[in-house]
Amino acid sequence: HSLYRRCWLGVSTPFCLDIGPLLNVGPLHTTKMPNINEVLAQRKAQVSHARTTVLVGLRNNGEVDSDDDDDDDDVVHFGTTTKHSNVPVGVDLGRAPNLLASSSVEERKRTLAALAVAELTPEQLKPLLRPLLLRFADPSERCRDGAVALFSRWQAGSDASDVSGALPFLMPVMVERLGTDKGTEPAEEVRAALVTLMRDVLTKCRALIRPYLNECGAIVLGCCGDQHPEVIKGVCELMGAVAVDVLQPLCKVQTGKAVKPFSMKLLEALLPHLRHRHAAVRLQVLRAIEDLLLCGAGQFVESLTGWRLKNNVPIAEFYGKGTPRLNYLADLSRDRSVLVRRQLLRCVSRWMSEMDGEDLYEQEVRIVAYLVSGLTDEDAETATLAKAEIERLGEEHIAKEFKDYKERIEYGHADEARETAAITQPRPSPLTERPSLGARVRIGQHFRSLIHPICAELELWTSTERLQSAKLLEVLLVYVESKVTEFAHQLLPALAKGMDADNPELARLVARCAAQFAQFTHPDEYMSLLLSAASADSLNPYSQRVQHVALLPPLLSGMRPAAAARTLHMLAADLCDESIMCTQHTPLRAAVRSLLLALPAALSVAEVELREAADAGAPPLTPPLLLGPLLWCASDTSLQAKAEAAVTLSADLEDLTPTAADEAAWQRAAEEALALAAPLLESGAVGGGGGQGGSWARWRGALEAQLEESAQAHAEFAEAALRLLDLICPPLPSGRAQAAAQAEAKPPKRVALAVAECDDFSDEEDEATAVAAEVGKTAVVEQEADKGDYDDFDNDLD
Repeated sequence: HSLYRRCWLGVSTPFCLDIGPLLNVGPLHTTKMPNINEVLAQRKAQVSHARTTVLVGLRNNGEVDSDDDDDDDDVVHFGTTTKHSNVPVGVDLGRAPNLLASSSVEERKRTLAALAVAELTPEQLKPLLRPLLLRFADPSERCRDGAVALFSRWQAGSDASDVSGALPFLMPVMVERLGTDKGTEPAEEVRAALVTLMRDVLTKCRALIRPYLNECGAIVLGCCGDQHPEVIKGVCELMGAVAVDVLQPLCKVQTGKAVKPFSMKLLEALLPHLRHRHAAVRLQVLRAIEDLLLCGAGQFVESLTGWRLKNNVPIAEFYGKGTPRLNYLADLSRDRSVLVRRQLLRCVSRWMSEMDGEDLYEQEVRIVAYLVSGLTDEDAETATLAKAEIERLGEEHIAKEFKDYKERIEYGHADEARETAAITQPRPSPLTERPSLGARVRIGQHFRSLIHPICAELELWTSTERLQSAKLLEVLLVYVESKVTEFAHQLLPALAKGMDADNPELARLVARCAAQFAQFTHPDEYMSLLLSAASADSLNPYSQRVQHVALLPPLLSGMRPAAAARTLHMLAADLCDESIMCTQHTPLRAAVRSLLLALPAALSVAEVELREAADAGAPPLTPPLLLGPLLWCASDTSLQAKAEAAVTLSADLEDLTPTAADEAAWQRAAEEALALAAPLLESGAVGGGGGQGGSWARWRGALEAQLEESAQAHAEFAEAALRLLDLICPPLPSGRAQAAAQAEAKPPKRVALAVAECDDFSDEEDEATAVAAEVGKTAVVEQEADKGDYDDFDNDLD
């Protein structure tokens, strides 16, 4: 027994000297005992031979074999000229274990430095493994670092069989140094070297990780509390190896629930490092989470997205002791590193493809948005990657559920081609063509859940979230197509909120979304709701009216011909509404002008359909199309009369003499009306004919009738519009002379203002009030007489 103990060589597998020649008795189980002097002599010769070939076993902790004392005396140590095979001068491997176990720190440092400088082969380092492992706990940081470096050099040059033999001795040491909550190793560089060594060893011995699963878990949990980048990256690579080679095969053999507690614990330890300041660390953490989540831990998606049931507050958070929930995937989707964003797309795509069916059914809706948002990435390669992954997932879905789509694929190709040809709006990059059926189905089935947070974020005050939601909505509409009709009542108010003049970039994105929405939705489904929100109602504030009117031009630009024709007929009444066209609210006037400028393009798109409707007996569109610009220009504040100082007629009466606008202002208003109406009259859909002058002359009677009818409610704007109409299209010469004569004969209008004190009702004030009433009656009689004169003039024109 003593012979075996003293001759163990400290290699990966227990190795003993062959004592067969020593005993000279054949097999080991023989009972014949030789002469002890012969045994010692043969053993001495064998030990000398082993020493020359650098195969001698090293003693641990300074143990000395008394039988070898005489042999050691013949050997010259450091500085001798004794030559060992491939051993540099100045290095004696025989005394190295004793020197490494010396109580002198300087001696241990010199020994490790000499071994580090020496170009030792793995066979030469193999006997030193146990003494080096003991130096992992050396009080000196330099000694610990040198021992770890020598051990790493040995494993790098050894094959897997030799490295696997060291695992029983290495794992307890690594757990003691790294696997504690407090962290036994104080030096960051040494911790990084230890983690790198552990990663390299387990990567080389992947097949033998399973027996050491508990030790690996302890090391990972201990290192996850570290902030050193190299430590975290090494732990993530180690965790990826554990997940791929141990946990995922266990999930296949058993169930995911058997592995879920272990993987969930590791994921919780890794989660905070997704917000590390180094992009390389975030990248490695995301890769490790990608593998671990597939080990029965699909529910961890809820922690990644910060999701929680409504009205469900944990007890700890109820008492203020909980931790805030963060949406880590949202932060990663807009990470400043392109590599991190690409890895997120690959990660989400793999989860949607390989996650357990039960977990995928519940969690896919929470992660699909981050895959779709990759289409809007500013990096072209990342956006192309997202598109390719979505198409791949669509093909997998069709292949898996082929029986549900077989009839549509085999017999509905004509309908697909017709729908593809009807799409005219440009698609957002990188979608250069219509997505495949599988991609549309795979993404569209989650739109019901995604539309609520998108609408909520479009109404936020933070611009970052609003912009990102608008981009996501635009690409989602390409995949959803006509299914968006169901959510028009939710989507339109959110889109109107996005038409914010203070945020031009958001307004452009929302306009593109509105065009995509109008391309796939019939106007009967939403125009009544939109026009109701834009009308002059006491429940509609001006801000809401401005937003909904501003949304009409992008909607018109995205409509298909039939839908555009239907919408123009629906807008005819609103183009004649003075509450909209004659508004004095500056932002609303700007929105109305944008609507008037957008009408010619809609007329051009729906030209054929409008002609067919006119042939079928539909009312003509030309009067409202001309009346809208006329009313808008007539309500300009520059044309309104401005009152001068009041002239006192008596003690209680004042006369306000209005000052008319100059002729230059009227001329500018007429030119503006002509400019707005010119594109409308150029379209063949309105049936103008004869150019601008011919169209105005043709519809002058209808316009006058409409304006006179409107004069009862909005007399001021109707009269201004009639005057503008006279400037644009003068009446006949005979009628013009008669109108001028009547205008000269007509006395100027005078407005009488009666002022009375409310707290004193004297006889003089009663008399003044009666005088004011008589003046008012006289004005009414004059107005009725004037109206009769204008009726006679209209009859003469007819």
